[in-house]
Amino acid sequence: MAAGVDFRRCLSHLECIETADRMRSKPIATPGWNPQSEPPFWISRASRLLQREFDQALRTLGFSSAHFPVVGELAEHGELTQRQLLEHSDVEQPTMAALLARMERDGIVERAPHPTDKRAVNFSLSTKAKSRVPKARVAMHDVHRRALAGFTAKERTAFVRYLKRVSANLIEGDDGA
Repeated sequence: MAAGVDFRRCLSHLECIETADRMRSKPIATPGWNPQSEPPFWISRASRLLQREFDQALRTLGFSSAHFPVVGELAEHGELTQRQLLEHSDVEQPTMAALLARMERDGIVERAPHPTDKRAVNFSLSTKAKSRVPKARVAMHDVHRRALAGFTAKERTAFVRYLKRVSANLIEGDDGA
């Protein structure tokens, strides 16, 4: 033992810490747990399938599902600044900046100086994109129709209510970390 340090005890302590770290990183196995029996599994799966279907339906029109937070707002409101687009959508600022840059590169949006705020830029749909929005809406509606085939109006209403509740629960539980 050097300088009063018991190396065996230190080693044992480090091993305990490493074991605890390994245990924290491993999911706790619940006997009989089947992820496919849980709603989040199906929500995630449906989301991925919808994303794929939207992208396939929109590809021939030069859009993707990622464009629609912007396309929808610009189609409805006309010219908007990036800040206004952020306020109207559920997209984070860095993602919005990158999305707008790609959409401008692809000829979907155009930018113009803001008439009164020299720091701001207005975005609008290009003429080509405006002409394709009605077809894109029809294509998206077709995906909606197929996804919800067999649901009654009452079931659709309840389904939306349940999904909104799930979203609200997750937003309320988000502590920003």
